[in-house]
This record gives sequence, structure tokens and C-alpha cells, in this order.
Amino acid sequence: MNLKFLETFVWVARRQSFSRTAEKMFSTQAAISSPQKRLVRIGVMDTVIHTWLSPLMSTLMQTFPAVEIEITADAARNLCDQLQKGYLDIVFQTDLIRHDSVRNLELAHYPMHWIAASHSIYARPYASLVEMAGERIITFVKHSRAHQDVLNLLHAHGINAPRVSCVNSVSAMTRLIRDGFGIGALPAALVAEPLASGELIQLEPGSRLPQLDVVASWRAGVGLELVESIVRMSRQVVSQYAADVGPHRMVSVADLNSRLPLE
Repeated sequence: MNLKFLETFVWVARRQSFSRTAEKMFSTQAAISSPQKRLVRIGVMDTVIHTWLSPLMSTLMQTFPAVEIEITADAARNLCDQLQKGYLDIVFQTDLIRHDSVRNLELAHYPMHWIAASHSIYARPYASLVEMAGERIITFVKHSRAHQDVLNLLHAHGINAPRVSCVNSVSAMTRLIRDGFGIGALPAALVAEPLASGELIQLEPGSRLPQLDVVASWRAGVGLELVESIVRMSRQVVSQYAADVGPHRMVSVADLNSRLPLE
């Protein structure tokens, strides 16, 4: 393992500057900005791709131009499995991973909403969740955290056989909702523009959906310093994204001044 290489990443992440890192390490800016190449494998759920992945990638490419980033998009359960098997270095998904070799950091919450196309038959007042549950509901892939939360909420209101369509693609899910094929149960952050334009509306059946969490999980061990630097950057990116879109779209739980917890 190249410890000098890892030390460079840590100081660049902390100081956010090649020149200041070079001063700290008694090196040159050119040497700091062009270290040995390194591959980092990042797994992300679809919701992250459609919200703050691009700002994160931009930050990583600017700060670590020599690092190769490999992105894997998949459902949270599959990402967790791939992380524990060593196929991924970091995953951004919905659940804390309880494993001795894995560390976790909760990043943010997406408020979930009932959403329908304004031109559809679903764009009307509902007296209760029971009444609305008679319609078709469109949400995330089967067995995902969001899907289970929707089912649990419906079951808690005595709705034991709801019509729930599970979709494994955010693009496909939002397309179906916009075309009026059902009522969506999803974060408003995924449809911010059509909500702002009036193409989509939020429904208020009297029962709110649980929030959708975002957790960074990574394996402990060799190379941890580099991976933790990227986790710290993700925390900063998420905090800025949440500030930009507002609490109705995303709420950051990161404290940028706190020490990175190792759970």
C-alpha cells in the first residue's frame, strides 16, 4: 500500500487545495495534483443519481483528477451485498449495514409525498388514505425500503390488498406518474421541475409517508483514508444540495464541523 499516496488524499480533502497541501507535505503542486492513479468503485441508488450525484462527481474530479471513478447503479439491497463482498468501496443507499467490516454515515432524508399528474383522474381531494388507496399507487422497486414503508403505512390503516405497482427505474416511475397512470409515492426532489410548473401536484390524504433516508456505507481496512476522504466530500455535497433545494425536497443530517463517526 502506498501510504504517501493515501496521505496526499487526506490532506487534499481537508485543505481543499493542491497548493496548501503541497506546502503541508513539503512537495510541489504538480506532484500533489498528479499522484498515482487509483480506482474507486462507488455504488448508488437511482434516487441519488437523479439528485446530487453530478455535483459529487464534479467535486471529486476537481479535487482528485487522477482518480478513476467507477459508478454502479442498483437497488439498495444489491448495493449492500456488493459492498460486503468487496465489489464496491462506497455505497449510497437507504439502510445502515450492520457488519463488523462496514462503517456507516447517515447523510440526509428525502421527504416522501403522494404525487399525481394535474391532468389525471387522480388530481382530486381525498378524504382519507383509505379512499386514495383504492387507486393505483406507483413506487420504488419491490422489497426496497420505500416500497416496504408504503405497504406498512397502508396496512396500518387496514388496507391489506392495495394496488401497488413497483418500478425499478426512477425515470420510468416518474414518466408513468406524469402520464397519469397512477399516484406516485416518491420524494418530491425527483420531480421538482414538473411540480414547479404545475404538471404534477402533491396530494394530501391525511397520512404522510415516512421519509427516505440516504446512508453512506463503506468497508473498513486498507485504503480507508482515501475512502473516508470521499465520504467527507459527499457529506459536504449533500449539505450544499439540501441547502439549495430546501427542506421540502431534502434535509441534511450532516454536521460539517463534527468528526466523521465510525459506526
